[in-house]
Amino acid sequence: MLESWFYPAWRHRFRRDLAAAGLSFVRIENQIESWSGNLDISWDEPITGAYMSASHRILVVLMPAFPFEKPEVFPFDIDSPIRDSVHQLPGMDNGPLCLWPSEDTGWLPHMTADELLERTRTWLVYYHRHNWPEDYRPPDLHMYFPTESLRSFMVTGIDWKPPDSTQVGRFGVWQKDAHRAFAGAPTVGIRMPPIVHTDRILPILGLAERPVDLLGVWFRLVRQPRPQTKLDGLLREIDAAAGQDSGWALNHLQGLLGDKVRPPRNRAMIAIGYPDSGGVEQWLFLQARLSKSEAPTRWAHERVLRSISVQSFETAPADQQALMRRTHHTAGELAAKNVLIFGQGAIGSAVTLLLAKSGVVALRIVDSARLRPGNAVRHVGDLGLVGYKKHLVTKIETCSHVPDCVITVENTTWETQRLAQWVRAASVVVDVTANRAFSFLLNEICVGQRRTIVFVAGYRRAAIGRIRITRPGEDACLVCYESGYRDNLTYPRIPIGDEGAFVEAGCGVPTVEASAVDTEAIANWATRSVLWFLQGKLGRDNHCLVINDALSDVTGDLAQVGVHWSSWQPLANCEVCGRDEHHDDDRNDNEAAVLS
Repeated sequence: MLESWFYPAWRHRFRRDLAAAGLSFVRIENQIESWSGNLDISWDEPITGAYMSASHRILVVLMPAFPFEKPEVFPFDIDSPIRDSVHQLPGMDNGPLCLWPSEDTGWLPHMTADELLERTRTWLVYYHRHNWPEDYRPPDLHMYFPTESLRSFMVTGIDWKPPDSTQVGRFGVWQKDAHRAFAGAPTVGIRMPPIVHTDRILPILGLAERPVDLLGVWFRLVRQPRPQTKLDGLLREIDAAAGQDSGWALNHLQGLLGDKVRPPRNRAMIAIGYPDSGGVEQWLFLQARLSKSEAPTRWAHERVLRSISVQSFETAPADQQALMRRTHHTAGELAAKNVLIFGQGAIGSAVTLLLAKSGVVALRIVDSARLRPGNAVRHVGDLGLVGYKKHLVTKIETCSHVPDCVITVENTTWETQRLAQWVRAASVVVDVTANRAFSFLLNEICVGQRRTIVFVAGYRRAAIGRIRITRPGEDACLVCYESGYRDNLTYPRIPIGDEGAFVEAGCGVPTVEASAVDTEAIANWATRSVLWFLQGKLGRDNHCLVINDALSDVTGDLAQVGVHWSSWQPLANCEVCGRDEHHDDDRNDNEAAVLS
């Protein structure tokens, strides 16, 4: 039945070519089809130049969703099996070959059997020559170890960098649950790590101010270790890969745990640092349950060590560089920038979160309203934070994503000196308050201090968003728009319409309807505008219309879904940005005379 769905012509061609290459059909079981045969290969030895040849038996397995699901190729030699190669899928003897460097450059549904077999021959030649190309990334080392169920994360923070030029020490493990643990506070030699840890990741994991659960030993090796799934073999491999005498690793583990263990201190925690193929140090975290008995148990005898299984964690770095690696191309440019944001509603909170995720490391956010249950459908904060002020809610949510972002929260104020102080310290100001009077005040302060401000607002249930950027001396300011361009026939005026206004029960403050997808679209373009300004990529455009849903009562750009940019210059007769320095002095003198 499945074959009729999944391109039977491709499957038929693939079978035909496998048979032509000398492979024989084995069986179909549970819709998994198997073919077996020999492959002949030849190569020149890289050192001697000698011509070599070999023949390998392989098993080709066509999965139920073939050709969309890639086929697997297993080594099937009995006398000299291929195993323990780091380019085989881990977790089983004679595991399938990792034929392509990555999924992005791997199997495609239209590939032929000849292409698959040729790729297999290439893999076998690399295997015999021991010269794998650099782009052939083997599976992570932790995958070669068993696990009871879902493999746990071992999170490492900003301090996971055991001292250089040392090979052994101790560390602490803070265990949240079966799926997450935190490794930190590495020390040198037999020094014990601190009982508690202060890494900024721990509160997010729910481990703040919690004493260490387990202690472990870390080892730094001079080469990548070969996976050993029993404790005796692992300790011997650590000795060899560290260039130490036999028994070195065991002695250090005994020094930490003693000769006898009992629950809950019956787990050996081991961290192994080793250089990868590029010379970059990687860390593998392992654990071994030394005893299941409630009574004290001697664990260090060779007979017992041979019976103890070793399981692995999946290493999850959470230092600042690792957290921002996916946005490294922008984060580096934004590291020294700071942004002042007024308003932490649906749009403002989303702008804050996006700026932090982009790499802005310092944010000052201003708002005094509290999060209500109805806000959660559009706000970055969820129902669990109802009752807190919105600026604190945004900070909590943002720092749970980007813990290294420094966020200062401020209450709404009309005190001009405080506002001027905040503006002066900012690289750029963002106004998302939807309060026209307050926006005019910010406009006055920012123009006076020659500080760029970005005004953001949504209209008509957020079907339309408007972003206006004022770089004093270059762009129209808010007064230019509202008292000058407002009556210009070419200016895209947004007509008054149904905003879906309502007063939420118990609130007493009018609000409007708007979907989260539309408010977040406006927030996205507002954030882009701020980032482009900070990166020097904004250009001359300073007015952006985000049309999420075209309205029937408008024309021009307002009637076309999409993003529309334009440029508006400052007006010479503007009472704010049209003043030159001489006019400012005259006005200050007049004001002083009146006050006197």
